[in-house]
Amino acid sequence: MRQVAGTLLILTLCPGAPHAQALSEDASFEAAFVCPENLPDDSARDAAVKEFLGWAVNHHPTWTVNDTIAFRVHLLEAHHCEATLQHMRDNAASHQ
Repeated sequence: MRQVAGTLLILTLCPGAPHAQALSEDASFEAAFVCPENLPDDSARDAAVKEFLGWAVNHHPTWTVNDTIAFRVHLLEAHHCEATLQHMRDNAASHQ
């Protein structure tokens, strides 16, 4: 999936910022999350991924790539983003 590859690339290029972690900020971000399949087009989906990555770097500078991906998957599962999750499963299966 293009977003996952882009996520990994951006995460390797973005240095962490020294900000305090706050559970309420995580909850606020999670509450505002919109499933990628509910966004109007690829441009909106790309912008949402960039927003997520920026948020992760600023609010969780010690997260690893795996931590960030795990939280992204958590968001997708919590919001029942079935189309995106299925696309990810299909993409993973095609690379085995």
